[in-house]
Amino acid sequence: MKQYLQEQRLVLAAGFGAFALGMLLGVIYFEQLHQWMHQFFEQIQRKVGPVEHGPELFVRIFVNNALASLVLILSGLLFGVYPVYGLLLNGMAIGYLLQSLAVAGQSPWKMFLLGILPHGIFEIPAILLAAAFGMRLGLLVWQSFLRLLRPAARRKPQQLTWRGLFAQLPLTINLVLGLLLLAAAIESTVSLYLVTQYVPLAPAGEDGAM
Repeated sequence: MKQYLQEQRLVLAAGFGAFALGMLLGVIYFEQLHQWMHQFFEQIQRKVGPVEHGPELFVRIFVNNALASLVLILSGLLFGVYPVYGLLLNGMAIGYLLQSLAVAGQSPWKMFLLGILPHGIFEIPAILLAAAFGMRLGLLVWQSFLRLLRPAARRKPQQLTWRGLFAQLPLTINLVLGLLLLAAAIESTVSLYLVTQYVPLAPAGEDGAM
């Protein structure tokens, strides 16, 4: 496990940077992103469905996040662009949500601490691990593509190989799914309860908030 994380530390750091940048953009460009983000959150709500609590909500959250993580992993085959975009988008959504609460005169910190952090400490690392694998897969695709164009590069040893990367796929999937299971269990119970009890939300559209 330690070696697994060490091999990915640079990609994980880059992924976290993309996620943090997305949060910052969500705050700074809140007004410009309003319509787009409103549609984004509506799409997520449609995927999760009208269920408010219970095992069905847990299953829907887990399945939705697991599928999204699988996309982050496999989309690395498209030169690793989408995993970076996915991290930016997820960070942007959180930044936008927190800023929308601030604009509505509510506490973004309360939402972050009670409604995001409890499950986010598991969900965000899962997303980062999935995206990191996708980014490394993208780097490998670029590397292979360049080796085709430059025959001289084929003689140079590769630090990252297809066999080595895909040998890590089972561990990556197990870690991601395990973290997402914990996140979904907490989000559908603890986070939901805390938000319902302690984070009163303004009606959609009030003061620009969702």
